[in-house]
Amino acid sequence: VHLTHLYALDPVSGRRLWVNDASRCAYGTPAVLRTGGLDLLVTPAGDVVRADDGKTVNSQIGNSAHASPVVLDGTVYYGEKDVRALRLAASFKDESVWNSELTGEIFGSPLAHDGLLFTVTDKGMLFVFDTRAKGAMEPVVAGRDLFGEDAGADLVYSSLTLAGRHLFLQANDGQTLVLEATKQTKIVARNKLGSGSGAAPVFSGKDLFLRDGSKLIRIAE
Repeated sequence: VHLTHLYALDPVSGRRLWVNDASRCAYGTPAVLRTGGLDLLVTPAGDVVRADDGKTVNSQIGNSAHASPVVLDGTVYYGEKDVRALRLAASFKDESVWNSELTGEIFGSPLAHDGLLFTVTDKGMLFVFDTRAKGAMEPVVAGRDLFGEDAGADLVYSSLTLAGRHLFLQANDGQTLVLEATKQTKIVARNKLGSGSGAAPVFSGKDLFLRDGSKLIRIAE
């Protein structure tokens, strides 16, 4: 079935519970936010929808063509060219916290951690924002080149993954980076897989799972 709008399905039976035909499509995944005693879905295209009945309560609060919005401590973050942080009042009206812009194409979703918002462009350029800022702001790290001479369009589709105090990033060509999850984002390890992929690294406990071409690799302690 080709789903072109926003659907809620029963996880046991698969029965459709509701559909929101007005919710605009994008590649990212909706995020969940609780406010005013209700669970809300915040879509990449900027729609805010009630999870219980599928009704739209706000729209155009942000816009991401590929990346998913992220929610941390009641704040919604959008991390493509138009980078912004916002909160929703009990009336569901959006209130801007801060906003910024970055250059480059973004495919992976941003990651919010310890007062910082991290995102990487398709050319492997790292941007970091101070989530405690207010109003218009400049990134604290603006387009740091993570891959040097290997940087180029369509290098990174993956989202950043957090494990403990470190960020993990996989490039389409198999390069993998481990960075400190701090403002300095020091690179602590570089590795290379044979094929690579656009998939993000995934952790389950102390196990790391990586997509490498047609292979799935598990790395255990």
